[in-house]
Amino acid sequence: MNSYKGFGIIDKRYVANHGYTERTGETMAGRPTKYNDEILEKAKEYVSGGFLNQDEEVPTQEGLALFIGVHRSTLHDWASQPEKHLFSDILEECNQRQTVMLMSGALKGDLNANIAILMLGKQGYSEKHQQELTGAEGGAIKTESTWIVQPVKGKDAES
Repeated sequence: MNSYKGFGIIDKRYVANHGYTERTGETMAGRPTKYNDEILEKAKEYVSGGFLNQDEEVPTQEGLALFIGVHRSTLHDWASQPEKHLFSDILEECNQRQTVMLMSGALKGDLNANIAILMLGKQGYSEKHQQELTGAEGGAIKTESTWIVQPVKGKDAES
């Protein structure tokens, strides 16, 4: 048993296993990042065609996360940090390649159009239907209403 600032007598393993530093007893900010040059190279490999070796039709953020061994939320965390702008560029390239491959694959008939539409929705694309009704020669639609009012005879009315 050792004494740590703010803890009194406490087991060293407890301190290590519960996220405290040995010298000060302060909590650590979080796990060390996996981000490094090797991760960057692996991410580039995936986006540049490595997804095909994973039996994937198009690159996806989920596939990239699995390929480099992190959670999808980690991809977004890294991409949002200015000092990791290279990773942000790779993630953007992944999204762009996905968009192009989905569009061309659906147009050629190589990919299911409904799935492509669904996936493109995550890229900000949407399907819009617009219908305009016009009358003869492009004018307004004429409507006619005819009202017929007939008296209703009750049970007690004479026939």
